[in-house]
Parts: sequence; C-alpha cells; structure tokens
Amino acid sequence: MKVFALAILLVSVCCMEGTVVRREAEQAPAPSSEIVQQMQSYIASLKELVPQEKIEEFKAQTMAYVQQAQQHVTPAVEQFREHATQFFSSLLSTFQQKTK
Repeated sequence: MKVFALAILLVSVCCMEGTVVRREAEQAPAPSSEIVQQMQSYIASLKELVPQEKIEEFKAQTMAYVQQAQQHVTPAVEQFREHATQFFSSLLSTFQQKTK
C-alpha cells in the first residue's frame, strides 16, 4: 500500500514539475547555442556513465515493485468497494424507510 501511494506521489510530482518546466520554457528566451552544446555533451557523458544494463535492471525492478504493489492493493480495493457498496445500500434503505 505504501509503495502504491509512493508511486502515485512520484507520478504527481513529475507531472507538476513538467508543467512548471514547460511554463518556464515558454517564458524564458531561447538559450544560446553554446549552452545547448554544453548540455548535449553533459547528457552524452551521463549516458556513458550509466550502462544500458543498469537501466534495464532498474526498469525490471520498478515493474516488479509495481506488480507487487498491485497484488497487495487489488484485494484491499475490492474489499473497500464491497464495504462501500454495502454501506451506501444500507444508508439508502434507511433513508427510504424514514421517508415513507
């Protein structure tokens, strides 16, 4: 459950950061070609530092965590749905009895 909540939080933060970066990019002037070249060389050096095998291993671990979280969360969600349905059904029947 904690892993699922953490994943949702991470996705939310990433989406918000993407929106902020997009807004800043629209307002900021275009970068000079020198800065672009420096960033491209920086990204290339990062790709050299992190081998593709590590990236694939990280993806596999992430998928395993997501599947494990889903296995734990799915029964709880189904149980919650069942209890919520029962609660609202009893609430509705009580309301209908009092209005008669």
